[in-house]
Amino acid sequence: MKFHFTKEDLEKPLQRLSMIASKSDPILSTLLVESAGSDVSLTATDLMRQIRFNLAGASLDEGRITLPARKFHEIVRTFPSEAPIEVEEMKGADFIRVKSGKSRFKLHSLNPDKFPALDAMEEKPERMQIPVRDFRLLVKGVAASMAKDDVRTYLCGCLFEPLDGCLQVVATDGHRLAKCSIEAPCQSLPSRNFIVPRDAIGDLLGLLSIEKDEERVVEMQFGDRHFGVTIGDYQFLTGLLDGKYPNYERIVPAPTERRVQIDTQEVLDALTRATLLLLGHDEKRLVHFHFSQKGLHITAQNDLNENSDEYIPAHVTGGDCEILFNPDYLRDVLEVSRTGAMNLFILDAGSVVRIDEASTIEKWASTYVVMPVTL
Repeated sequence: MKFHFTKEDLEKPLQRLSMIASKSDPILSTLLVESAGSDVSLTATDLMRQIRFNLAGASLDEGRITLPARKFHEIVRTFPSEAPIEVEEMKGADFIRVKSGKSRFKLHSLNPDKFPALDAMEEKPERMQIPVRDFRLLVKGVAASMAKDDVRTYLCGCLFEPLDGCLQVVATDGHRLAKCSIEAPCQSLPSRNFIVPRDAIGDLLGLLSIEKDEERVVEMQFGDRHFGVTIGDYQFLTGLLDGKYPNYERIVPAPTERRVQIDTQEVLDALTRATLLLLGHDEKRLVHFHFSQKGLHITAQNDLNENSDEYIPAHVTGGDCEILFNPDYLRDVLEVSRTGAMNLFILDAGSVVRIDEASTIEKWASTYVVMPVTL
């Protein structure tokens, strides 16, 4: 086998691929490299997730090899940007030659037949397509609300829920909840829960950060045991989490009479300043919100009795109130606002707070729920 490329062709793809490759098993620490016709594909897997990248027009000689993922990435990273790089299987030996200019590397190659690639979703999945922009908004809108280490493993991921005429994505860790939906052609998809693991969501956000064409089509594949996404030259595949997702609708309260409309950037800036004194004081990481006709008063105090005060405008209807928040939970919501203004619906200091965009967005809906801190 033989193929060629430049550093710019493969540096970023190799970074994504090497993050998937497992360190715990020799064969899983490699990339499977295959060529058929003029294209070359590179695949990495940890048996739960898989990324495949297609490099068009790079093949000089067909075949299949493996390359040590992280070692190969580090080598490619050191070459000049425009320098041609060539990879060739050495005849009669389990080694691969990598060369560029006057540099030569001989890398050990394992048997490619032992590479456990998840070649396809055997379930004949249903498919749907949406633009990159919409898919990114859905995933980013809920990602922060996933649980990290919870014995209820189904909370350590995002629920993808095809509904009639829209795709809804939900995440919750038991302290907060995020729900985003967008109009999409979901009529042919099965009506069931698809829980995509937390690590896979991180991989998808990484792939979405590479794609700059907002109108490029993302194809999603929904199978019985797997969820797949194709974005440009990348094909991503992950196993699904087992378990029944909780009835999240009963967690979301109806809008209350008391409503507070805030400018998200003003509150974000105020939170950043107010929480400066809380760095290193995790046991008292909370902020006090006091809403009144005068606006919003934000205070924070650490265990050294140092404190901060912030006053910002807010439109309050339904009476004054005071409530304590974990600032990180509130910041995660405000950072994904699409309109720059949000409504907080507050029943009392001990009840969950519903947060919506202050104005409607065509073909889009989002609702967030944050539990207050009670002392």
